[in-house]
Amino acid sequence: MCTLTWWNHAEEGYDVFFNRDERKTRLAALPPSVHHAGHGLSYVAATDANAGGTWLLANAAGLTLAILNYYEKEVSEESPGRFRSRGLLMTDLAACSTLEEVDRALQELDLAVYRAFTLMAFSADPQFRAWYWQYDGLAMEGPDSNPQIPVCSSSFLTEEVVLERQSLLKEMLAASSAGGSEVLNAYHHDDNDGHPTAHTVKMNREEAQTWSISHISVGKDSIQFAYESLPSDHIGESEFANATLPRGKANSE
Repeated sequence: MCTLTWWNHAEEGYDVFFNRDERKTRLAALPPSVHHAGHGLSYVAATDANAGGTWLLANAAGLTLAILNYYEKEVSEESPGRFRSRGLLMTDLAACSTLEEVDRALQELDLAVYRAFTLMAFSADPQFRAWYWQYDGLAMEGPDSNPQIPVCSSSFLTEEVVLERQSLLKEMLAASSAGGSEVLNAYHHDDNDGHPTAHTVKMNREEAQTWSISHISVGKDSIQFAYESLPSDHIGESEFANATLPRGKANSE
């Protein structure tokens, strides 16, 4: 299960929150750092230590990309190496400056090498926009220019868990007088008062758990990536890392 939300601050920029839930057998991800995407653009992202890609990134053009597994449409891998990591699709798209460029790239790429996925892209130029695509292993739908929060994926009781998380966020937003980003941060840390389950946003079950909580803040002049790495079974202290990327193109040589 992964959970994605966002908040538009109008002229001030936007925030994106992402809980990455993975099997407990995977290697710990590397904290966010700056990478070069080509075309004079750099991007900031954490790195999947297993496959080398990422699930969340933001580039110097102010474009943020997030990818989630589309478990309902996944097929079993018939032979080792049949599929390319979806996280590598993200790094392939990291040099896109606009939502339109992302859409064109998705149409031109051979998506048959990837398992099913949901992809979201956010941009603040010239105004905030969020686009949503879904690839079911055969065809791609989108972009949908009016996606609803939260966006979730789950390999466990998918419909039940997604509905519960949608209801929780609706309740939290309705009950709070605080700013949207504060509510979203609290939402992504929901763990049933320190007793996480498969249904909580910060989840834990026998074979999988939330391993990290990411918060990307895209402002006029810079991008901040705040990253919280969670301990196994959520026992112990989290580790925190931050990375900053200036807005605008820079020579990547």
